[in-house]
Amino acid sequence: NNQIESLKAKIEEDKLKIEERTKEKQGLEEEELSLNKEIDEAKEGIQALEKEAQVLRDSAYNKKLEIQSLEFELEKIRDYLRQVYKVEFDPTLQGEAEEDIGSLSVEKEKMQKQVKSLGEVNLVAIEEFEELKKREDFLDSQKQDLITSKDSLKKAIAKINRVSRELFLDTFGKIEQEFKKNFKFLFNGGRANLILVDRDNILESGVEIEVQPPGKKLQNVSLLSGGEKALTAIALIFAIFAVKPSPLCVLDEIDAPLDEANVDR
Repeated sequence: NNQIESLKAKIEEDKLKIEERTKEKQGLEEEELSLNKEIDEAKEGIQALEKEAQVLRDSAYNKKLEIQSLEFELEKIRDYLRQVYKVEFDPTLQGEAEEDIGSLSVEKEKMQKQVKSLGEVNLVAIEEFEELKKREDFLDSQKQDLITSKDSLKKAIAKINRVSRELFLDTFGKIEQEFKKNFKFLFNGGRANLILVDRDNILESGVEIEVQPPGKKLQNVSLLSGGEKALTAIALIFAIFAVKPSPLCVLDEIDAPLDEANVDR
């Protein structure tokens, strides 16, 4: 009877433990779902920023082409005025010339001779000039709008690059910590570092791997043996998956260059 009672008490105690473990499991599953949701939202944010950056780059390129086209058309108008009407038109120059009577008289006679040499007067020249003047003013305003748009695009691109650098550095730091931990586990010690080749240009920088297996000096991963390279690559791959999990990972004969002791580890 005492044994039966003891077993019943043990069963009840085990039931309570099972319930506690079940609750803990549910809590961990909920936490995992929350973390996966945050990761998905971060990925969507990065993709949206990349699309926005591409749209802005395309728009900036098109605006640049428009500015070049408008400048070319403006130069054509100025050439036309210079060749047909002998007019050097420059709206940026302002002010009145002060000349004496004698010089003005000489200029008057010169202009009268030029008028006679022209023959028949073009009665619509003034209207044509006014139309060209309006056209030039319109082109100048369009050019200014394009310059303003270009500045706005540059600011937007700078903001996107800043956010991208922050996200990259945050992810890079997490991967580096996981890489160091995995490396020590696989090599039973030692140390490893991920180094940005150009920290001034993070978004286009390469990454170098420096490792120091136990009993060896610090060196580039390219100088390691085949087995050490394989273990280092495994440490890096699982560091990336620890930060950015994937539902499926296929590794083809990753233990081929390893000896039996390292395969077991």
